[in-house]
Amino acid sequence: MSTYGRTHARGTEARNKLKKAAAKKDDKPNTPLEKLRAKPGMSNAYSYSKNNIFAGPHGTYPLTRDSKKIDPRRVLAAWRLSGHAADPEKIKRNILSILEKKHAMPTLAARLRKSINKAA
Repeated sequence: MSTYGRTHARGTEARNKLKKAAAKKDDKPNTPLEKLRAKPGMSNAYSYSKNNIFAGPHGTYPLTRDSKKIDPRRVLAAWRLSGHAADPEKIKRNILSILEKKHAMPTLAARLRKSINKAA
């Protein structure tokens, strides 16, 4: 075996050790935003425009796209994904109250309310 091969192998070992050390360092969230995003249901906290309407805390579970018009696809997505939140029932209550306050999509709000009553 040549000298080059042994040096190369040692270099690879050193690189692997550095990669493992970096991976261990990255396991723990460092910034307040990373710590917030590590909580259940908060992985997209503050990812969206502030002009959106949100059903969750810290800019999570958006109900609109870039306008103030409520998007039914976003509403249904937030409803389905609310199970990942720390308090899913609160997210669902927020969605219903926003739909009722905005007088938006009364049939969708009624359908969602029925699904809560069936589960109870």
